[in-house]
Amino acid sequence: MFAGHDTTALSLSWTLYFIGLDRDIQHRIHEEMDSILGTNRDVTIDDIKQMHYLEAVIKESLRLRPPVPTIIRAIKEDLNLGKYTIPKGVSLCLMIDSLHQDPDIYPEPLLFKPERFLSEGNSSANPFAYLPFSAGVRNCIGQKFALIELKIVLAKVLLNYSFESLDPRDRIIEYNAIVSKPKGGLRVRVSHRSGV
Repeated sequence: MFAGHDTTALSLSWTLYFIGLDRDIQHRIHEEMDSILGTNRDVTIDDIKQMHYLEAVIKESLRLRPPVPTIIRAIKEDLNLGKYTIPKGVSLCLMIDSLHQDPDIYPEPLLFKPERFLSEGNSSANPFAYLPFSAGVRNCIGQKFALIELKIVLAKVLLNYSFESLDPRDRIIEYNAIVSKPKGGLRVRVSHRSGV
Protein backbone atom coordinates (compact mmCIF):
# COMPACT_ATOMS: atom_id res chain seq x y z
CA MET A 1 0.00 0.00 0.00
CA PHE A 2 1.27 3.48 -0.75
CA ALA A 3 -1.12 6.43 -0.65
CA GLY A 4 -3.31 7.03 2.37
CA HIS A 5 -2.31 4.27 4.73
CA ASP A 6 1.46 3.85 4.82
CA THR A 7 2.14 7.54 4.38
CA THR A 8 -0.15 8.62 7.22
CA ALA A 9 0.97 5.80 9.53
CA LEU A 10 4.63 6.65 8.93
CA SER A 11 3.98 10.36 9.45
CA LEU A 12 2.25 9.59 12.73
CA SER A 13 5.12 7.34 13.84
CA TRP A 14 7.82 9.86 12.96
CA THR A 15 5.92 12.72 14.62
CA LEU A 16 5.51 10.78 17.88
CA TYR A 17 9.18 9.80 17.69
CA PHE A 18 10.32 13.44 17.31
CA ILE A 19 7.94 14.55 20.09
CA GLY A 20 9.40 11.83 22.32
CA LEU A 21 12.91 13.21 21.83
CA ASP A 22 12.13 16.66 23.25
CA ARG A 23 10.35 17.13 26.58
CA ASP A 24 9.93 20.88 26.05
CA ILE A 25 8.15 20.40 22.74
CA GLN A 26 6.00 17.67 24.25
CA HIS A 27 5.16 19.85 27.26
CA ARG A 28 4.09 22.69 24.98
CA ILE A 29 1.83 20.31 23.02
CA HIS A 30 0.34 19.00 26.28
CA GLU A 31 -0.40 22.57 27.37
CA GLU A 32 -2.03 23.34 24.03
CA MET A 33 -4.17 20.18 24.16
CA ASP A 34 -5.15 20.82 27.79
CA SER A 35 -6.21 24.40 26.98
CA ILE A 36 -8.15 23.45 23.84
CA LEU A 37 -9.67 20.10 24.80
CA GLY A 38 -9.59 20.23 28.58
CA THR A 39 -11.11 16.86 29.28
CA ASN A 40 -11.13 13.79 27.10
CA ARG A 41 -13.83 14.71 24.56
CA ASP A 42 -14.32 14.53 20.83
CA VAL A 43 -12.20 16.88 18.73
CA THR A 44 -14.16 19.41 16.67
CA ILE A 45 -13.18 21.36 13.55
CA ASP A 46 -13.00 24.50 15.71
CA ASP A 47 -10.55 22.69 18.01
CA ILE A 48 -8.39 21.68 15.04
CA LYS A 49 -8.19 25.29 13.86
CA GLN A 50 -6.71 26.28 17.24
CA MET A 51 -3.95 23.64 17.26
CA HIS A 52 -1.25 25.95 15.91
CA TYR A 53 1.71 24.46 17.74
CA LEU A 54 0.67 20.86 17.02
CA GLU A 55 0.34 21.78 13.35
CA ALA A 56 3.85 23.28 13.39
CA VAL A 57 5.18 20.07 14.98
CA ILE A 58 3.49 17.96 12.30
CA LYS A 59 4.87 20.17 9.51
CA GLU A 60 8.38 20.01 10.94
CA SER A 61 8.14 16.24 11.19
CA LEU A 62 6.99 16.08 7.56
CA ARG A 63 9.88 18.35 6.60
CA LEU A 64 12.48 16.10 8.21
CA ARG A 65 10.84 12.83 7.21
CA PRO A 66 8.61 13.33 4.18
CA PRO A 67 6.63 10.12 3.73
CA VAL A 68 7.66 9.97 0.07
CA PRO A 69 11.26 11.26 -0.10
CA THR A 70 11.56 11.19 -3.90
CA ILE A 71 9.14 12.07 -6.67
CA ILE A 72 9.63 11.20 -10.33
CA ARG A 73 8.11 13.42 -13.00
CA ALA A 74 8.28 13.17 -16.80
CA ILE A 75 9.06 16.48 -18.51
CA LYS A 76 6.33 17.31 -21.06
CA GLU A 77 8.21 20.12 -22.80
CA ASP A 78 11.79 21.33 -22.92
CA LEU A 79 12.79 22.90 -19.61
CA ASN A 80 15.41 25.65 -19.46
CA LEU A 81 17.39 25.86 -16.22
CA GLY A 82 19.93 28.62 -16.58
CA LYS A 83 22.35 27.60 -19.32
CA TYR A 84 21.02 24.02 -19.38
CA THR A 85 18.08 22.59 -21.28
CA ILE A 86 16.38 19.41 -20.17
CA PRO A 87 14.62 17.90 -23.18
CA LYS A 88 11.00 16.83 -23.05
CA GLY A 89 10.44 13.17 -22.34
CA VAL A 90 13.18 12.98 -19.71
CA SER A 91 12.20 11.75 -16.26
CA LEU A 92 13.37 13.89 -13.35
CA CYS A 93 13.83 12.57 -9.84
CA LEU A 94 13.06 15.24 -7.25
CA MET A 95 14.82 14.59 -3.95
CA ILE A 96 12.28 15.99 -1.48
CA ASP A 97 14.29 15.01 1.59
CA SER A 98 17.36 16.85 0.22
CA LEU A 99 15.27 19.92 -0.56
CA HIS A 100 13.86 19.91 2.98
CA GLN A 101 17.37 19.78 4.43
CA ASP A 102 18.86 22.59 2.36
CA PRO A 103 20.51 25.03 4.82
CA ASP A 104 19.87 27.96 2.46
CA ILE A 105 16.15 27.36 2.90
CA TYR A 106 16.05 25.91 6.42
CA PRO A 107 18.82 27.14 8.74
CA GLU A 108 20.08 24.34 10.99
CA PRO A 109 18.19 21.90 8.75
CA LEU A 110 18.80 18.77 10.81
CA LEU A 111 17.35 20.24 14.01
CA PHE A 112 13.72 19.62 14.88
CA LYS A 113 12.37 23.18 15.22
CA PRO A 114 8.57 23.47 14.93
CA GLU A 115 8.91 27.25 15.30
CA ARG A 116 9.87 27.33 11.61
CA PHE A 117 6.18 26.92 10.84
CA LEU A 118 4.65 29.30 13.38
CA SER A 119 3.10 32.58 12.19
CA GLU A 120 5.34 34.40 9.75
CA GLY A 121 8.43 32.32 10.56
CA ASN A 122 8.46 30.58 7.19
CA SER A 123 6.25 32.81 5.06
CA SER A 124 9.11 34.12 2.92
CA ALA A 125 10.09 30.66 1.74
CA ASN A 126 9.23 29.62 -1.79
CA PRO A 127 6.04 27.51 -1.66
CA PHE A 128 7.90 24.84 -3.61
CA ALA A 129 10.57 24.58 -0.88
CA TYR A 130 8.23 22.47 1.27
CA LEU A 131 6.78 19.46 -0.55
CA PRO A 132 5.75 16.64 1.79
CA PHE A 133 2.64 16.16 -0.38
CA SER A 134 4.20 17.20 -3.71
CA ALA A 135 2.78 20.35 -5.33
CA GLY A 136 0.99 21.70 -8.34
CA VAL A 137 -1.49 19.70 -10.38
CA ARG A 138 -0.01 16.38 -9.20
CA ASN A 139 -0.06 17.04 -5.46
CA CYS A 140 -1.63 14.59 -3.03
CA ILE A 141 -5.42 14.82 -3.16
CA GLY A 142 -5.58 13.54 0.42
CA GLN A 143 -3.33 16.25 1.88
CA LYS A 144 -6.01 18.09 3.86
CA PHE A 145 -7.58 14.86 5.06
CA ALA A 146 -4.19 13.49 6.15
CA LEU A 147 -3.34 16.65 8.11
CA ILE A 148 -6.72 16.64 9.85
CA GLU A 149 -6.36 12.93 10.60
CA LEU A 150 -2.87 13.46 12.04
CA LYS A 151 -4.08 16.34 14.21
CA ILE A 152 -7.04 14.42 15.60
CA VAL A 153 -5.07 11.26 16.38
CA LEU A 154 -2.13 13.15 17.89
CA ALA A 155 -4.43 15.43 19.91
CA LYS A 156 -6.33 12.52 21.44
CA VAL A 157 -3.18 10.50 22.13
CA LEU A 158 -1.14 13.41 23.52
CA LEU A 159 -4.00 14.59 25.70
CA ASN A 160 -3.70 11.34 27.64
CA TYR A 161 -0.16 10.04 27.13
CA SER A 162 3.49 11.03 27.18
CA PHE A 163 6.14 9.59 24.90
CA GLU A 164 9.84 9.01 25.37
CA SER A 165 11.86 7.96 22.33
CA LEU A 166 14.34 5.27 23.24
CA ASP A 167 16.80 5.57 20.37
CA PRO A 168 18.73 8.70 19.35
CA ARG A 169 18.29 9.90 15.77
CA ASP A 170 21.76 8.80 14.71
CA ARG A 171 20.89 5.17 15.56
CA ILE A 172 17.83 5.04 13.31
CA ILE A 173 18.49 3.33 9.98
CA GLU A 174 16.06 4.10 7.16
CA TYR A 175 15.34 2.37 3.92
CA ASN A 176 13.21 3.46 1.01
CA ALA A 177 10.48 1.22 -0.30
CA ILE A 178 8.72 4.06 -2.15
CA VAL A 179 8.02 5.44 1.32
CA SER A 180 10.85 6.06 3.79
CA LYS A 181 10.69 3.57 6.65
CA PRO A 182 12.79 3.09 9.79
CA LYS A 183 14.42 -0.33 9.75
CA GLY A 184 13.21 -2.19 12.82
CA GLY A 185 10.63 0.47 13.66
CA LEU A 186 10.81 3.35 16.13
CA ARG A 187 10.99 2.47 19.81
CA VAL A 188 9.14 4.72 22.25
CA ARG A 189 8.05 4.36 25.87
CA VAL A 190 4.44 5.37 26.45
CA SER A 191 3.15 6.46 29.84
CA HIS A 192 -0.20 7.74 31.02
CA ARG A 193 -0.12 11.44 31.89
CA SER A 194 -0.67 11.94 35.58
CA GLY A 195 -3.65 14.07 36.52
CA VAL A 196 -5.46 13.47 33.22
